[in-house]
Amino acid sequence: MNRKNLKSILFVLAVVFSFSFMNTIVAEQSYDNAEKIVKKVISSQLMAFKEKNVEKAYSFAAPNIKRQFFNAENFGLMVKNGYPVIWSPKNYQFIKFSSNGKRSIQRVLFRSATDALVTYDYLLEKFKNEWRIAGVMRVSTEGNI
Repeated sequence: MNRKNLKSILFVLAVVFSFSFMNTIVAEQSYDNAEKIVKKVISSQLMAFKEKNVEKAYSFAAPNIKRQFFNAENFGLMVKNGYPVIWSPKNYQFIKFSSNGKRSIQRVLFRSATDALVTYDYLLEKFKNEWRIAGVMRVSTEGNI
């Protein structure tokens, strides 16, 4: 193999490596960006509940949730009666996050007014390029520290 061919091969390998490296960086940035946006959506909904602004809280719900409850008032009553720690937490902390780019799960640890700790997984989905809350599921943490 002559020197010119070797340089060409090395150049092609360098370009291929650069593209794969850049794709990795873009994927990591996209993941990090999704995590920040998802946390902001959840925090914004929790702030709306704190302010008793059910219209605003309802605006963060995914279409499947909106179809299920028909309006903000019904949605607010469901959260207030079914998820009192989410309606009025003493505080909360984001725990784990995972995403595939279209769906994300954010685990949130809540402290209730009585200092009980309750953990929920928030499922968020992308609709028209915006993250919306598509469901909330209580996570059993019995036996876990």
